[in-house]
Amino acid sequence: MSETATHSGTAVVCGGGVAGLSAAVALAQAGVAVTLIEQRANLGGRASSMTDSRSGAEIDNCQHVVMRACTALLDLYDRLGVADQIRWTRALHLVDPDDPQVVHRLEADDLPAPLHLIRPLMRLHMLTWSERLAVTRGMLSVLQAGRTPRSRARWNDLSFGEWLREHGQSARLVERFWEPIIVSACNEVPDRVATGYALQVFQDGLLATDDAYEVGLALCPLSDLYGPARQIIERAGGSVRTQTSVRALTAADRKVTGVELADGETLTADHYVLAVSFDRVADLLPESVLRVDKRFAKLERLEVSPIIGAHLYFRTPGDRPLLDVPHLMLPTRRVHWLFEKGMTTLEGGDVQGRVAQVHGVISAAAGEMQHDNDAIADLVEAEVRRVLGAAADGIERVHHRVIKERH
Repeated sequence: MSETATHSGTAVVCGGGVAGLSAAVALAQAGVAVTLIEQRANLGGRASSMTDSRSGAEIDNCQHVVMRACTALLDLYDRLGVADQIRWTRALHLVDPDDPQVVHRLEADDLPAPLHLIRPLMRLHMLTWSERLAVTRGMLSVLQAGRTPRSRARWNDLSFGEWLREHGQSARLVERFWEPIIVSACNEVPDRVATGYALQVFQDGLLATDDAYEVGLALCPLSDLYGPARQIIERAGGSVRTQTSVRALTAADRKVTGVELADGETLTADHYVLAVSFDRVADLLPESVLRVDKRFAKLERLEVSPIIGAHLYFRTPGDRPLLDVPHLMLPTRRVHWLFEKGMTTLEGGDVQGRVAQVHGVISAAAGEMQHDNDAIADLVEAEVRRVLGAAADGIERVHHRVIKERH
């Protein structure tokens, strides 16, 4: 890799997912000549889009959302120049577990943070009066539990489910309020989430500022959202190499000295960034590095939790979208979210014409992974019809595409 006077060093970034792109773009904008290595054809890693061969539609692998609290990701969007491609919604829309045609809005009022959600929570009628008071007490306990990573870490030997029970949150209340938020944020149920991380979700994601909880959805396919990274890296004198696999990182004296590719080529640089999934780290790093770096001491203890995304397409009376809000959160249900994707025209494959698209998400989906795709699509369609009620008369599902992210 050549270096000019305008560069302040070189770097190899292994992994073109969101973390790798963030590192590569920041380095490139600082004048570093970056070589970005990604084994997939597109950038973005699991935050990517693809063409559905049956419908010809470009679809995201799953519904990815951003919150105002996700400041590092928003910084990346600013760097990529795509911040205007995010549509923000101020209110969270929750389907009443007892009456699915009733949708509750949870929206901050004009009180300053962290008080901005107190009165809205007290008006959340899917909870009883005693439950609303208990949630408020629980939120106060969240605020008092420590606001720094170190202070939160002291709770990590306790699951969040245990913490909630110790703080007077009933099983019904956990199911209706606490669990939907934790499952959405952590892709796991409260009994399998360490309390320190759950506290961070509520402290940073709901209470830190009066807009931290706002949800943003991309207006374009994810590949378009992250695609500008290539131009930024190349303009800075670097390169992007997709469909290229890393075989190993080489080291000497416990220091990384190069990146060996699957074809035998070795890349060298001043700096190296390893931004791959955790399960590949042990295979890529030399034993001399793994043994002495404390960050890898508990690598073998990490586990995965799957997630499922289902794209459903319907013909609708009047050629109209199915939902009148951008998203619906479904407490107590196995389908956790429905996202309104609007009307789209399918021009290839088995299905053609103008259709309404809805995306359903099942988080913490270990129990559903063995189900076939048709059964999962049926489950999501049942939820669509349940929340629409009589308005579902006349709609017809004409296509679906289910994507299972096992890792």
